[in-house]
Amino acid sequence: MDTLGHMDYKAVHRHGLTYGNVVKILDAMRIHNVNKFIFSSTCATYGDHDEMPTTEDTGQIFGSNFPTRDGTCIRDYIHVVDLVDAFLAALKHLSPGFIQIFNSSTGTGVSVQEFVAAWLKVTGKQIKVEIQDEKRIQGDYAEVYCDQSKIKEELKWNAKFTNLEDSLATAWN
Repeated sequence: MDTLGHMDYKAVHRHGLTYGNVVKILDAMRIHNVNKFIFSSTCATYGDHDEMPTTEDTGQIFGSNFPTRDGTCIRDYIHVVDLVDAFLAALKHLSPGFIQIFNSSTGTGVSVQEFVAAWLKVTGKQIKVEIQDEKRIQGDYAEVYCDQSKIKEELKWNAKFTNLEDSLATAWN
């Protein structure tokens, strides 16, 4: 939550709604004796760090002037099928009363411009892309992607869709 200090009011409000709703869900789970829960969130919750990828222990194109290889933010794009598989592996592993954190990720950072270029290549369709440096989101991190070694070791899980173009093709075809 310390990252909230770097965000604007709208972002803080969104986080408040998200985490407030989680508390409501947890209360309902307690009342109904549901004792397994998986919370999924962006790895941006770990904050901005000098070293990438982040680990579980680490607490439009808006901006082309980040200190990255092409100036756009770098993120870890994971295929929804891989995410579901990771959730299923985690559900089998969960024990009531124990909290565990696993990074479901490809372990590879991809820039926003690289993502757009891959999408254009896969679809063959031109789309209008506007780079708006003046609307860069305050507090947005230049680079965030996760270390997946813990989930690989403990849950024997690996992302299957690690090639961005192949992953995007599954959505297009």
